[in-house]
Amino acid sequence: MTSLLNSAWILPTHNATAPTKLAPTAFQTQMVALFVLSVPLGTAAAGALASRYDPAHEVPYFLVLGVAAIALGVVIAALSPLIRRLMHGVH
Repeated sequence: MTSLLNSAWILPTHNATAPTKLAPTAFQTQMVALFVLSVPLGTAAAGALASRYDPAHEVPYFLVLGVAAIALGVVIAALSPLIRRLMHGVH
C-alpha cells in the first residue's frame, strides 16, 4: 500500500488530461506514458549535455546551447498556428 501511495505523488495527474484529449482513442495510454516520461527524458538529456561541459571551452558550450534553444523557440513559434489548428479547440 505504501508503494502505491508513493508512486501516486510522482504521477502528474493534474496535467494528464491534455494528452488524452489530443491523442487518438487507440493511443491515449501511450501518450500519457510519454507525457510522464518527458521529465526523466529531459533530465537524461541534461545529464548528457552536462557531460560535454569543459571549463576550458565554456563560451562555445553555452553559445551552442543558447543558439539551439533560441532556434527551437523560433521553430515552435512558427509552428504554433499549425499546432493550434491541429488541436481542434482543445485547451
